[in-house]
Amino acid sequence: MLSLAFHSMALIASTKDGEFLNVKSMSKKLNASEAHLAKVMQRLSKSGLLRSVRGPKGGFILAKKPEEISLYEIYEAVEGPIKESDCPLGYDKKCFFNDCIFEDILGKLNNDFLAFIKNKKLSDYI
Repeated sequence: MLSLAFHSMALIASTKDGEFLNVKSMSKKLNASEAHLAKVMQRLSKSGLLRSVRGPKGGFILAKKPEEISLYEIYEAVEGPIKESDCPLGYDKKCFFNDCIFEDILGKLNNDFLAFIKNKKLSDYI
């Protein structure tokens, strides 16, 4: 779902100003299920990242400029709020192992990923 959200947002961002894209045309370009893509688009719209218009000439358009949308915002719109933690499983204080058996590598990867998506804008990919 997340990859589809990133790709659909980049696709919409790369269209001409004022041009709406519908789910049917996007699903063909992204080789995705229309039903699955429609759910992703609904979440992105509810979060305020997209604006939707019904009708034969309707579809989706960005609600903000691409340089104002971070990958972090897209992530949270689709996956929900991110709990920032050193342990991706949330075992910061209550892990059943005495020490991290992965030597904190999972936490480091998680934190690096979050830093990356917070600093990348949709405009970086169009």
